[in-house]
Parts: sequence; C-alpha cells; structure tokens
Amino acid sequence: MKFSPEKLEILIARNQLTIAELGRKADVPTITVSQALRGTRNPTLRTIGKIAHGLGVDVTELIEQEGVA
Repeated sequence: MKFSPEKLEILIARNQLTIAELGRKADVPTITVSQALRGTRNPTLRTIGKIAHGLGVDVTELIEQEGVA
C-alpha cells in the first residue's frame, strides 16, 4: 500500500478546496499538503489520517493497493 497523490488531487477537486483550505481543515501545514499532492513527500499514516478526516473520507480513499487495478 502507498499514498496516492492522484487520489488526493481528485478528492480536493471534488470537495472544491484549495490546498490551504484543506490544510486548515486537516490541521496539517499547507506545505505538507502541497508536497503530498506533488508526490515529493510521502506523508506519515498519521498525516494521511488527518488529510482524510479533513476531506471527510476514510484513509483507504487515499491509499493505492499494489496489484489492484
């Protein structure tokens, strides 16, 4: 399993949020959200949980399962 920047991008768009708005809702620094979105940072499970909570989704919505299409 690994974090999916692509899924994060879709969920941000679906919720019509800016990166800064998501950062505030998730209580995560904007730079962390930005780096996760660009794929330059692999967020911790705790951070993924906070982002998921800020988006109102389960953590599994932000995870890619290897070998699953």
